[in-house]
Amino acid sequence: MPIIEETVEVNVPVRAAYDQWTQFEEFPRFMEGVEEVRQIDDTHLHWVAETAGRRAEWDAEIVAQEPDRRISWRSTGGMRNDGTVAFESIADDATRIHLAIDHEPDGAIEHAAEVTGIAQRRVRGDMERFKELIEERGEATGGWRGRVEDGGDGAGDARDDEARIGPEGYSDTTRLPSLGRLQGMEVRNPEDEKVGKVKDVYLDGSAEHVRYLGITTGWLSRASHVVPIDDVTYVDDDGDGDSFVVVPYSSEVLKNAPSLGDDDTLSAEREREIYEHYARVGYWDEARDAISARQTPPAPTPRIAEAEVADAVRRGGDPSDVRVKRWGV
Repeated sequence: MPIIEETVEVNVPVRAAYDQWTQFEEFPRFMEGVEEVRQIDDTHLHWVAETAGRRAEWDAEIVAQEPDRRISWRSTGGMRNDGTVAFESIADDATRIHLAIDHEPDGAIEHAAEVTGIAQRRVRGDMERFKELIEERGEATGGWRGRVEDGGDGAGDARDDEARIGPEGYSDTTRLPSLGRLQGMEVRNPEDEKVGKVKDVYLDGSAEHVRYLGITTGWLSRASHVVPIDDVTYVDDDGDGDSFVVVPYSSEVLKNAPSLGDDDTLSAEREREIYEHYARVGYWDEARDAISARQTPPAPTPRIAEAEVADAVRRGGDPSDVRVKRWGV
């Protein structure tokens, strides 16, 4: 059978849409013909449904799960039913959901239904009913934020729900949530005052490391005021949903920071602008070479050297006087 695909846009944040979808036992509320979904454990489900007038049961295993990004499953017994549902944040309060199902029912009756498009219409109806359900509520009835790596090895440690920090050499102790969770997250200053929201996440050229966050500072601002990622501290309030990021800058400093519109490119010149605005030493090669020339051998990592010079700049000192011995690496 061809793969059935449907897409719907729902007017709720991506976290609400994703969390609601993880409430598998509530599927009968919007999925036509589904009588029961029983969650056996974090990664195994038992389904009971009516297919073309006949009762069908099957077991399914969640083989990949990335919070706010996607859920993939495969059937392990009974009727074949494999698929993936993907979530994409398209605005602070809007999410695009794409569902793809590889379904292989038994018997000629089900095959005839498939040919006439009944299966496709059923899935389309399920997506529309999910949209009505989550938009009417405005928030999820619950949510499971665990992570399942490809291969179905089970739920990973909560610390795995993070973006990689960059560029290379940055501290492994710095942690961020998934990119999907970062977008729309509240930004505060060290005085615990709200100064904006995360609008954009900028990666390096290989899309492996986060380099900057783009922060909006008001309802009328569409631009992203850019902050280097190593200025950012992520605060996870024990999974209670009150997570946020902290930047060491006032609202005024952020409003005057270099910004990027949706069609702008983060060029080398713009990066230099950003670092100069925050009186920071950049990570690019010439900055590292300049730092290295002022270090007492053995040289520290570029990340440590940069931090020392940046601290001197913030204190009003002369960065050329900074000479750093190696710390623990």
